[in-house]
Amino acid sequence: MLIADLKEKVKVSLRTNTSDAALVDEIGDTVDACLEDLKRSGAKLQTDGTLNLDDPLVLSACKMYARSVYGFESDSDKYKACYEQVKQQLCMYSAYSATVV
Repeated sequence: MLIADLKEKVKVSLRTNTSDAALVDEIGDTVDACLEDLKRSGAKLQTDGTLNLDDPLVLSACKMYARSVYGFESDSDKYKACYEQVKQQLCMYSAYSATVV
């Protein structure tokens, strides 16, 4: 999956179809921040130093991270906790152990 596709899926998960460039850029920045947080936390990287954007856990993490930031204020703590759980799965389990080749 391309990063643009990932960002579009996150935008849809936020229940928005905006084409406002500033808002689309802000959502994209949020996805970038999530991916960086996952990398810095120890999620497994591909040989090129990036996360596998086709991994459903990466997509889920991005959605939960974005929902904790935008438009779901009454449930933001719940989404933040969900993000932390998915991040833990990506970082802790041996199949997702951090190694850059």
